[in-house]
Amino acid sequence: MSESSHTPMESVCAPPLSFSEMRIVIPARNAMSTMPICLAALRNSIGEHPEIVVVDDGGNPGLGILAREHGASVRHTSGGAGAGAARNLGASGFEEGILVFVDADVAVDPEALTRLVDPLRTRNADATVGNYSDSTDRMNFAEAYKDLYPAHTYGSNPGYLRNQFWTALGASPADVFHATA
Repeated sequence: MSESSHTPMESVCAPPLSFSEMRIVIPARNAMSTMPICLAALRNSIGEHPEIVVVDDGGNPGLGILAREHGASVRHTSGGAGAGAARNLGASGFEEGILVFVDADVAVDPEALTRLVDPLRTRNADATVGNYSDSTDRMNFAEAYKDLYPAHTYGSNPGYLRNQFWTALGASPADVFHATA
């Protein structure tokens, strides 16, 4: 994320955004084994109910039923379009508020969404990213390494990142996203 181009006065005058002014987009390809955990974790991390859009990029039989059980809607790519195309499709039509992108294999911590969007609500950042957990109790060596390396790298350098946005868990105001997409 980059430092905000907004002035402190804009931050003070801008009304804070609520979770209802947020769309969570989950690109999903061959994700049925992780999607129930992802959706349940999202619902447990928020009190209010933002819109959740799951974008089926193929290989997800039964996704529509599962998504509806968790209060999410489903959009479909032509299949195999890729995560970026799925994210863009999920973001389309949402012009105001905060866009949150969560990979289908991510189970967010209970406070993750609040921590992720607070700098955006107060207009102190143009984008935010989540970090991987350092809890690796149920992971094999490769999974643990994949999580621990970025957790250590970015966790030991708190503060602003420049020109680094990854989408395992990321957020941006919709107008900023659409201006750069």
